[in-house]
Amino acid sequence: MSRESEFLSRLKETFKGEAEEHRTVMLTGLLELEKGESGEQRDSAVIESIFREAHSLKGAARAVDITGIERLCQSMEAIFSACKQQQKRPEKKLFNVLYRALDLMAELTNGTVPAPDKELEDVLKLLHAGPGTPPIVEDTPTVAPSRSAPVAMSETVRISAARLGSIFLRAEELLSVKQAMARCAADLRELQALTAKAGSFKQKLESMATVAALESLHAGERVDSLLTEIRTALMLPFSTLLELFPRMVRDLAAEEGKEVTWEVRGEDAHIDRRVMEEIKDPLIHIVRNSISHGIETPGEREKRGKPRTGTVSLQVERVDNDKVELTLSDDGAGVDLVQVKTAAVAKGFLTDLDAAALNDRDALRLIYLSGLSTSPMITDISGRGLGLVIAREKIEAVGGQLSVESKPGTGTIFRIQIPLSLATFRGVLVRSRGQTFVIPTANVDQVFRVDRSMVVLVENRQSIPIGGQAVSLVNLGDVLGLKTVPQEAGGEESWPVIVLLVLGTRIAFGIDEVLGEQEVLVKTLGKQLARLRNISGATVLAAGDVVPILNPSDLLKSVSLAAASAPGEDGPESKEATTRKILVAEDSVTSRMLLKSILESAGFQVTTAVDGVEAFASLRVDEFDLLVSDIDMPRMNGFALCEKVRGFAKTADLPIVLVTSLGSREDREKGIDAGANAYIAKSSFDRSNLLEVVKRLI
Repeated sequence: MSRESEFLSRLKETFKGEAEEHRTVMLTGLLELEKGESGEQRDSAVIESIFREAHSLKGAARAVDITGIERLCQSMEAIFSACKQQQKRPEKKLFNVLYRALDLMAELTNGTVPAPDKELEDVLKLLHAGPGTPPIVEDTPTVAPSRSAPVAMSETVRISAARLGSIFLRAEELLSVKQAMARCAADLRELQALTAKAGSFKQKLESMATVAALESLHAGERVDSLLTEIRTALMLPFSTLLELFPRMVRDLAAEEGKEVTWEVRGEDAHIDRRVMEEIKDPLIHIVRNSISHGIETPGEREKRGKPRTGTVSLQVERVDNDKVELTLSDDGAGVDLVQVKTAAVAKGFLTDLDAAALNDRDALRLIYLSGLSTSPMITDISGRGLGLVIAREKIEAVGGQLSVESKPGTGTIFRIQIPLSLATFRGVLVRSRGQTFVIPTANVDQVFRVDRSMVVLVENRQSIPIGGQAVSLVNLGDVLGLKTVPQEAGGEESWPVIVLLVLGTRIAFGIDEVLGEQEVLVKTLGKQLARLRNISGATVLAAGDVVPILNPSDLLKSVSLAAASAPGEDGPESKEATTRKILVAEDSVTSRMLLKSILESAGFQVTTAVDGVEAFASLRVDEFDLLVSDIDMPRMNGFALCEKVRGFAKTADLPIVLVTSLGSREDREKGIDAGANAYIAKSSFDRSNLLEVVKRLI
């Protein structure tokens, strides 16, 4: 790479950061203006801010030759110049275009959209229809800088997250030095005790032990101080993560036909950037769940004596010294436990008797079951029964916990506890069948020795009484699949037990011994082993031994799976898919062949039809396990086909998936009324999305 191209590459990387800052300010301003709740003076300030940000970004885009962004900023600058002169906010109908312009800027910044592009031209035309925008693109006069006050020199420097992260990793390596020196000092003290009568050798050893102890102390202090400083540098205010949520809530509420206000408190709390990256998706899942399942439509809220506009709020609060608690609540309808239990019975998770015996607390925990959903239809927003499952798994993966409370008609509260940092934590070292493991102290409820006489059988499972309840007892080595070693205890009257607490569930694990507790430095397993069952990472002990870190959540699942499997039971379905028959109704030959190819590659037998009439004729004479249909087809469209299928006794219960370019809320509701089970918009369609829905329905 030449110096010139290398410089341009660095310049574009710098531009990405600058462009994101400008976009964030403009997006925040648009959201505030659209609400229309600020006074005239505040509106003027926001309009001025957006105008200046657009002007600044235009100049930066010109410097790196990204003409698409330059043209978009030119149009936005003209619009807000006119708003300044007229002293009024943009018209309501213009906001969607302005939001799309910001989205396009992000895509152009990251190089995901070619320029010029048809959508870019379409957006520019719509922006040109706004107030004050000239019909042709011309540069506007440069805005004179503010003379209100001199700009102070910044006390911060711009450094890439990758470079800072690399420095932090180097600092983390010093923990092993700290531990090794402590071990060396301890060894010298032992030698000193053994050679207490060896004269001058004793004096020399005493001198060495003293020096080693002091150096170990000083090294420990320096390492701890360095790690604290760098860890602090890596922390960002939680508001950094929340920048995308106001826009997301607005768009999702509009799509669902609801009115929702987004409120945040405590967003200035600082947290490790890496934790925020991991917690973003779970938080998105829960917010989407609150809007889609929790908040009612304005009409429903008025009938219940509530304000038309619902509220989804987030409280960020520091707890203890190393944790943050996120409380996400809504004032919606709450979780319908009757619907949840009915869905669980329908999916085969429970029998009718089991469901009737469940108390409200246990019934509420059913929402975490994979594949369980109370939504009447699968869409790109909800209905797959995966959102909360994925959210909980990701939260637990960073050492956090998720809990939920709900009151019918009042709302739902999700509480998420996450660590401030992913780098280090306190861990308990245990040995099982000759191998050493680390278990996070945060998940350890208690450790004790259990007498053989305490073990009882409850539902054919070994259990021990703890706090008046029977807690399942399993051997850790069995759960991890470790081979039995000859010296393993067999006839002893008592043995060590470590009790783990995960999401309110206790499991007792029999082990060989507890080796102690210490600060643990987490090392990832690499991309090849990014998701290894029961293992979340590894650490290096002072002696140089590499020890796996156990994942408490996975251990709990492994115990449940082992209990659910019976001897001689067949494994997961592998050949069944080849016997499943699917009918695809699609008038576009390209889409029809694409759907056929995807489904056949997954092992399904596929028959195709060119419209609803041909599809229904096939259903009358043949047996199918599922129907995949387009909506906009000649002779008989997808909605009419759904109604015909539901009205025909032979196919009344046939699962139906609509795959269509019609993605509005009204179309989805029409699909529900017609009897469809799932609705996939072609705009968000991909292979895995289709197969996931199909496999869940059949």
